[in-house]
Amino acid sequence: MSAAVPPAVGATKTGSASPAMHIAHVAVVGGRGWLGRAIVQAVRWRGLALTVVSRRPGPGVVAMDPDDSKSMARALARADLVINSAGYRGADARLAVTTNFRLPEDLARLAITERWRLVHVGSAAEYGRATPGSTARLGEDDPCAPSTLYGMTKLAGTQAVLRRCEDGADVLVARVFNLAAAQLPADNPLLDFAKQVGRLGSDGEVAIGDPTTVRDFSRRSWAAAAIVALGVMPERFTGLVNVCSGRPTSFGDLVVAMAHHLGVPVSVRDLGWPRGGHIVGDPSRFHSLIDLPALDEADDLVRSILGPASPQWDCKVPVLAGDTR
Repeated sequence: MSAAVPPAVGATKTGSASPAMHIAHVAVVGGRGWLGRAIVQAVRWRGLALTVVSRRPGPGVVAMDPDDSKSMARALARADLVINSAGYRGADARLAVTTNFRLPEDLARLAITERWRLVHVGSAAEYGRATPGSTARLGEDDPCAPSTLYGMTKLAGTQAVLRRCEDGADVLVARVFNLAAAQLPADNPLLDFAKQVGRLGSDGEVAIGDPTTVRDFSRRSWAAAAIVALGVMPERFTGLVNVCSGRPTSFGDLVVAMAHHLGVPVSVRDLGWPRGGHIVGDPSRFHSLIDLPALDEADDLVRSILGPASPQWDCKVPVLAGDTR
């Protein structure tokens, strides 16, 4: 059964803009994570005051207990804007519910009482599997039918945040699609592609479960800048916004672009896995709010993953996160 997301309200034809707000201090929850670190950099680039928030204390990091609302309020006390980039993709159902659902639900409730703006980072996994044969771009109002623990709990978090719009909360969900960068997480398929391409010699092949899978990729740095830009908009927008390029890129094309970047020939072998289909977002709502075009072609994405090109046939990609070599 598909799950509906509460409709967006705000600076669109379906609603009205909230009063303007000046953002001076940003708190990034999950600021030590893969995407969170890039968001922290984007905040610093803007010269805004910053609080990095995590479960565990560390240099320059404020610890927060997500099960204790008073601890959360203290950690976020100075913020005008809170960006929640925390997320859990593992198999532990309790952690998935706590991180992906309960945490954003509590942050949205605190956004009302503490009077700060919340940008919650959602995921394209909330849409679920691709519709067979469809190449339509997915909009914010399209139905969601996630089939994974991650997708289901992320959707529950998105719904919990958006329900607070009805209570007057200044909240926005930035639904982020696929990201590319160096130091990829272990569960990102681009990591396997990069390692296979990096090991190619003068003649070789890369095996992919389904090279015809099409996804919407953007650079992590662009997505982080987009999330911060949404948060600091003078005219507040409450609702759901896709953060995506709107550009289809197949796994097979990415592998070919990686090999071309490194100067090695490659053939792509299809392992015959179930077809991944076409999941590409519609960025129209984002572009109506923010002038920050995603100009990433396949070559741009590859450079963000592999770094500068090398003309050597025996070149290797840098050691990436999750690589046990």
